[in-house]
Amino acid sequence: MTERYELAIAHFQKTLELQSDFPNAHYSLGLTYYLMGNYREARKATSMPI
Repeated sequence: MTERYELAIAHFQKTLELQSDFPNAHYSLGLTYYLMGNYREARKATSMPI
């Protein structure tokens, strides 16, 4: 399962490289980190500047 989460994180990070203001990618990245138990990264991913 962890392998799938890591793949998802890589995809969301790539998406954010291409379009940094895409809220769904921030949310999904944060959710994936949260599901992995990495709460600090989850918070960082979902705290995008306005």
